[in-house]
Amino acid sequence: MEPKKIKSLGKDVNSYIFSLKVVLKSKYLPFLIVFVLLFFFVI
Repeated sequence: MEPKKIKSLGKDVNSYIFSLKVVLKSKYLPFLIVFVLLFFFVI
């Protein structure tokens, strides 16, 4: 069960990096920065 968990975590990280690259190319970058800052302040 543990290796499967690590594998899924790696998949999440890869998809996160991919979406981050897509967002960096888009015009919504300032909105994303604001959202991330709010996200960190909430947590």
